[in-house]
Amino acid sequence: MSNLRQRKHIDARIKSDERKDEDVKPNARWDLLGKLAIFVFIVLPLTCLLACIVLIESPIEPELVTDRLLKYDPVTNNTEVLYKKLYFANGVQLSKDNSYLLVSETTKSRILKYHLTGPKQGKVEKFIENLPGIPDNIRRSSGGGYWVALGTCRNAQRVNLLDILQDYPWIRKQLAKIPERFLSTAISSCTLIIELDEQGNIIRSLHDPDGERFSRISEVEEHAGHLYIGSFCVPYIGKVNTYKKPGL
Repeated sequence: MSNLRQRKHIDARIKSDERKDEDVKPNARWDLLGKLAIFVFIVLPLTCLLACIVLIESPIEPELVTDRLLKYDPVTNNTEVLYKKLYFANGVQLSKDNSYLLVSETTKSRILKYHLTGPKQGKVEKFIENLPGIPDNIRRSSGGGYWVALGTCRNAQRVNLLDILQDYPWIRKQLAKIPERFLSTAISSCTLIIELDEQGNIIRSLHDPDGERFSRISEVEEHAGHLYIGSFCVPYIGKVNTYKKPGL
């Protein structure tokens, strides 16, 4: 376990999203399989302003869940639905051998495994559940596993608004009407990055308990011994040395 506050925070900056709040369009997270594109399809705002509202208002009732995993062939221009009924589908990542892919379900705090080949082809199973935070993007690690960005944490010692509201859809809808600047304060600012092995076990974690250095993270990309960290709404790029010191 490592503390992100001890790491270097580089000066790189990116521009904030300047699109209007009403620009609500379908959003897709992609990965490539040969000449095919594998992606999850969700309908959510493209601005940071409404991100917290969407997270709280996203349906958890099975009959209302509409997110999908799709496969697109640019040659034939055909799109095939691989799996329906995903709960706030988010990150998608192919395995190294392209035999399966992982999909994060943000509001369920879990990651699913969809088999692309073999005797389980077309089948879905849980890769890991009850994560210590809400998962966003997934990326392969140099160790053969996966890095997962958790934009906010779930803590047994603290009240978690998202967990409490799971069984109260009416309250969620009412809270979604509250201005985002007030609503976001109720969501933990804790930031967490975890590394999973190929069996879905957590083998390493990096923490920023107060979100002082890296807040609202959504992406972790490993390159040349470093992790590059990005956010879906905060204008920064972070850099962390992945060298594993004794005791971490």
